[in-house]
Formats: sequence, structure tokens, C-alpha cells
Amino acid sequence: MTPYTSFGMTSPVSKPSVEAWAAFDSVLQADGYKAKSSWCYNCRKIKGSTKLSLHSHGIARDIDPFALGNPFVGGEFSWDKTKFTKQQIDSVYEITTKAGLQVFTWGGFWKAKKDYMHFQINVKPTDLAVGIDWTTVGVPVPPDLSAPVTHRDTLAMTPSHPDEEEEMATKLGDRDGDVGRLQDLLRQRGFDPGATDEKFGPNTKAALEAYQKTEGLTVTGIAGPGTWSMLAAQVATQ
Repeated sequence: MTPYTSFGMTSPVSKPSVEAWAAFDSVLQADGYKAKSSWCYNCRKIKGSTKLSLHSHGIARDIDPFALGNPFVGGEFSWDKTKFTKQQIDSVYEITTKAGLQVFTWGGFWKAKKDYMHFQINVKPTDLAVGIDWTTVGVPVPPDLSAPVTHRDTLAMTPSHPDEEEEMATKLGDRDGDVGRLQDLLRQRGFDPGATDEKFGPNTKAALEAYQKTEGLTVTGIAGPGTWSMLAAQVATQ
């Protein structure tokens, strides 16, 4: 296993999979997806089974789980139940190895349950060893695959406080659905932001700062990837 940074969050992945995950991040970013949470390693068993999850092997990744927009649910497939667009998923499915093997599958297309957050590598380590065909990714190979950056247009930027400088961070003055989700999550954790009005005002900022202080996070009053991930994970397990 080796550390890998995706959308501002670092999680161990299988060493042979680093180039594949870099390609995965590249197509999502190119198609306009900005993740709040991106996590790979989780040493646990598959629900209802004695077998280890693919997350335990560093070859599966959850993007924006549960309250962040990509839940694990039953029922019929619907694009309305996920933050991903058809174009984004199509782009992920187009990634192949140099031998022409499709690299990824998506839990949103599973038959019984729909795991809209879940992506997994569907080829063997020996298949990954031949390399990714970057013509199927549609962007240049990142200059340093051992430490991919969050955005290809900020290759030279090394933020000292990622939660403050991530362009996808939710902050004072924002007015959108992400603010509403943040307000709901804070309330569920016992930090009252006031009404869920999708407006990031002083009450939401105060609640967020109180949450960050309680959880030992850097108190910025801005919800970056680390804050979003912790909030989502805590609410999902309540």
C-alpha cells in the first residue's frame, strides 16, 4: 500500500493502482466533478459476508458518500439519486490499460443494491503493470504520479491550509445545495447552524467552527475536504 492524494484527501491505495487512480481523478475533474470526500482504504468485511472488502486491498474508492450525494440504496437506478452525470461515468468506463482492458466498474450499476459512491478496479495487478492508455483518459499524464494534485490547472500551487484554499470548499457567503447539506450534517452532529436555508451566514460559520474545534480540526470556518469527509462518515455511522 502507498499514500495517494485524491481531491485533497490522502488514503492508502494498492501500489500497482496509483496510475489508474490518477486517470480516474483526471477524467472526473475534466468533466467538472468536484468531490468533497474521496476515500479508499477501509479494512472491513463486505456487509453480510466474511470476505474482506476491496477497500481493504486499496482497489476501491468511495466518492461523496451518503449525505454528500452518492448513497448506498435499493430500488431502481436513477441519475437523480447520484451527483455523477452520465458523461462522467462514461468517461470513467472508457479508461483502459495499454492492453485494452476496461479498468473500472461503478457500484451505481449493481443489480441488487445501488452503491452510487463506489468505484472499484476490475483488473489484476499484472494487468495494471502494463500501464494506462492515456489516450482513453483524454488528458496528459500527470507529471508526478506518486503525488497527484487535486486540480491539473494548479500544478504549481502547494496550499499551506488545504481547507482554506481548496476551490471546492464551502465558505461564508456561499448559497447553494452544498451549504444546505452542510447545515443538515452539522445539526445532526449537535451543532446548530440555524435554518437549513442554503445560505452560509454567521450562524453556519459559528456552528462549523465549533464542530471543527470539538473534532480537533484546524478551525477555519470553511468546510474543505477533511471537514466534509469527517462529517459525512460520522453521520453515516450514527
